[in-house]
Amino acid sequence: MSGLHLIREIKFLLVFLVGICFTKTPSFSFEINTHKCIEKEGEAIRSIHPTCAKHYSQYYHDCCNWPGVYCSNLTGHVNQLLLSEFLSYCEDGLLPKNITELLPLQSQTIHLDPSLIALEDLIYLEITNLAGSYEVHANLSFIGSFPKLRHLIFASFNLNRGIDIPHQVGNLTKLHYLEISYSNMLARSLNMLSHLTSLRHLIFLNVDLSEATDWIRVVNNLPSLEHLELSECYPPDAILHPHSIINSSKSLAFLDLSYNFLKPSSIWTWIFNHSSLVRFSLSETLSSDSKIPSRFREMTSLSHLDLSNNYLKGDLPSSIKGLCRLQKLDLSGNNLKEDLSSIFQSLSCSNKSLMFLSLQSNHLTGSLPDFTKFHSLTELNLASNRLNGLFPSTFERRSNLVTLNLQENQLTGSVPDLSIFRSLRVLQLQNNQLNGTIHAGLGQLSRLEELDVSSNSLKGEISVSHLLNLSRLHHLDMSFNSLSFNVGSGWVPPFRLDTIGLASCRLGSRFPEWLRTQTNYVSLDMSHAGISDTIPFWFWNLSSRATFISLSHNRLRGELINPSTKNSTASSFSAIDLSSNLLEGSLTLYFGDYDYLNLSRNSFSGPISFICKSAWMLGLDLSHNLFSGKLPDCWSLFGFDLSVLDLSNNNLSGELPSSFGSLIRLNSLHLRNNKFSGKIPSFFCNFTRLVYLDLGDNLFSGEIPKWMGHMLPNLTVLSLRNNSFSGKIPLELCHLSSIQILDLSTNNISGVIPNCLCSFAAMTQELRPPVDIQDMNGTFLSIGPYKDYISLVLKGFIYEYKNHLELVKSVDLSSNMLGGIIPAEISCLTGLISLNLSGNNLIGPITVKVGQMKSLESLDLSNNHLSSQIPSTLTNLNFLGTLSLANNNLSGRIPTGTQIQTFDASAFAGNPRLCGDPLPKKCIEEGAKADENNNHEPTNNDEDIFLGLYISIALGFISGFWMVCGFLIFKRSWRYVYFRLWIHLYDRLYVITSLKLASIRRCFQA
Repeated sequence: MSGLHLIREIKFLLVFLVGICFTKTPSFSFEINTHKCIEKEGEAIRSIHPTCAKHYSQYYHDCCNWPGVYCSNLTGHVNQLLLSEFLSYCEDGLLPKNITELLPLQSQTIHLDPSLIALEDLIYLEITNLAGSYEVHANLSFIGSFPKLRHLIFASFNLNRGIDIPHQVGNLTKLHYLEISYSNMLARSLNMLSHLTSLRHLIFLNVDLSEATDWIRVVNNLPSLEHLELSECYPPDAILHPHSIINSSKSLAFLDLSYNFLKPSSIWTWIFNHSSLVRFSLSETLSSDSKIPSRFREMTSLSHLDLSNNYLKGDLPSSIKGLCRLQKLDLSGNNLKEDLSSIFQSLSCSNKSLMFLSLQSNHLTGSLPDFTKFHSLTELNLASNRLNGLFPSTFERRSNLVTLNLQENQLTGSVPDLSIFRSLRVLQLQNNQLNGTIHAGLGQLSRLEELDVSSNSLKGEISVSHLLNLSRLHHLDMSFNSLSFNVGSGWVPPFRLDTIGLASCRLGSRFPEWLRTQTNYVSLDMSHAGISDTIPFWFWNLSSRATFISLSHNRLRGELINPSTKNSTASSFSAIDLSSNLLEGSLTLYFGDYDYLNLSRNSFSGPISFICKSAWMLGLDLSHNLFSGKLPDCWSLFGFDLSVLDLSNNNLSGELPSSFGSLIRLNSLHLRNNKFSGKIPSFFCNFTRLVYLDLGDNLFSGEIPKWMGHMLPNLTVLSLRNNSFSGKIPLELCHLSSIQILDLSTNNISGVIPNCLCSFAAMTQELRPPVDIQDMNGTFLSIGPYKDYISLVLKGFIYEYKNHLELVKSVDLSSNMLGGIIPAEISCLTGLISLNLSGNNLIGPITVKVGQMKSLESLDLSNNHLSSQIPSTLTNLNFLGTLSLANNNLSGRIPTGTQIQTFDASAFAGNPRLCGDPLPKKCIEEGAKADENNNHEPTNNDEDIFLGLYISIALGFISGFWMVCGFLIFKRSWRYVYFRLWIHLYDRLYVITSLKLASIRRCFQA
């Protein structure tokens, strides 16, 4: 018999032995039981779960000794029934072994019906934990048949359908305690509770009260009510009448209305009528912004006040001033904008009582006051505000503070001597602007368990004195500072850490020896730590609990030793990141089962067949290495698990193996810059969850499959750049409504650009939320939200986008054989930042609608056969940083605009008929205009002079012409003399010319 089974059996026997001698009740002391179970009551209990009852009766015939059944020692009647306890011993196998073997448990059906009326002396009834594997048959009409019942609980009682709370509950006039929680029940009215004048505790958790408009009236009429809890019930807004205030219960001390949806105006008046409240919670309840009412200062009995996550605003100091009994105050998640010192001043009268104060996630300003003035304060949470300045220079007294959370503020300076906080267990200062040093007094906090100062600008050395007495420390995060560890090679830490965060700290060139003592860590981050060494073998044997290890961005060198060959006990890691180091050699090692393995940016070589030793993975990154050969045909091992695969920038070759098609859960696939060949396999149509697909810079060929547009509906990035694809661009690609990066450049694609580009809905929007790669269960990878990346050619340079990939929207169809015109529909892509259509055979004009693409930062239409003028709407592209229209047949004037004229002339070169800035060739209209600008502009007097001159010239020409011509026409003798003169001159010129030509001819002949 195993030890565990023996313990369980002894436990069961002890319970039943006590049951023989005593009657245990939750609310009364034990009494000697001198009576046996009454037969009719035993039969009623057997009907609940006959199989369990038969088990118990095999061991004890008396039902008063069964688990969860308690009888009165005076009458023998069952007065308490705890159904969860009754079932748990049977369900968990806590019965003796020989008994459970007699009658195996078969039925999982629970019966709750009127037969239980036989338990007429019940005082305590608890029906809990029936959700899950049980099939519950319930008729709850019997509930009102227990006249002595004082305590009734329905909890985790899931009937798989909403049922009304039985109205018979109203018959339980002696009821003191009523709880219904997470039982899939609803109440259209609470009127059935009106007669429960003895009710002190009313607890409804996750009960549908959305139609119970009478809830306030009923509550007000319960004179003994002390504790009211209506959490996650969504009651309707209060409609107050005068009697609602007059009849309010004066005994109410505990009120919890958290996680509802109420209008502030409908609830504040009713709440403040209960001046006797001691504990009050309204967390995440108000449906709209509201001011903190000043009447809170009237509720002087308050010790616990929770108004968190309600977007409250207003004058907080005046609202809470005078609450001198406060022990807990939670105002986190609101819109408070006060100075912190004024809040602390308003709470000064509670300086001896206040134990818990949370003002997290507001807009508080100012510097830190001396919070040691609150003698009893154990937890202070001021995270996610706008606090600035330094820590107080001195503290008034020693403090019992246990938790101090100041993360995500704007605090500056150093971490001071906090040694007076000897009780401190949690210190969170991450994500501030601390730029000084850490005081060595930190090492005196012997009770410290969590220390987080990450993401600051702290500097200086961390020595042994800083960590001297921190023997209880289990969480240490000093990442992303400028700290140097100077602890010596032989230092033995006093702690055993669960979390080690030392990213970007200078740990020295040698691998830290002190790490050998940390055998229990779960998470280790020593990235960017300046380590220049080999990874020692003992490192892989340290922790069997490790789920995250990052040694990336160091100068780790050498080969990775296979732990399994050394009888390593290292088991499974969830994530290992050894990227960006100097590691080399072929890999045959086995890390175990892991979620994510990142070996990128090293010099590993050889085949990648080592992955076939893995049972499953969610993410694998082997990019930027020297791996070669064909892919192994073992991808079916990963089946439904692998979500991220990056093999880019290696020397891998060949066609993709058939088992690759089993990766149907892939979200991200990067095969860029290898030598993969063949057509895109048809099994890619099974990758329906694919978001990022990068096959660029390979030897893939064939046509782009038409099914891509239908079978890969979630594609956000598609890059087929620099392959040998041919054929036309399938019209089916227009079904990719989520696409935001489409790169088909440098292929042999022909045909025309599809005119259905308006279907790229993601490119018609200026912004889009980032896409996080998730695993098959919809949860993040072990490293957190996975940020994908893509390499793009933008503005003539290769960029790798990762952190802001959601902002990049690009279409690149360059260096193909596309013809036809640029479709006007391309102007729909108003969110596009880069468009490259260069190096094709495009003809026709540039669409005049190009000016609608106002997000464009890069436009390249060079090396085509575009004609006509450059549209003037191009000047509307105010963000354009790169433009090339070179080597086309464009003509006319270059449009004038602030942005256009800033580009170099090379952007327009190769267009002989273009003119205007920035080209040296000026347009004709410009030259004429320049001449006009250089001439003197005539005055009025000049115009009169020119007018007279023109008239004189005209008259002179007319008179001279007609005087000569008139004489020749009318006087014949003059006409004969005039023409004879011209004939004589002609004859003389002819003789002289002929003699000269004859003389020249004789000279040449001689």
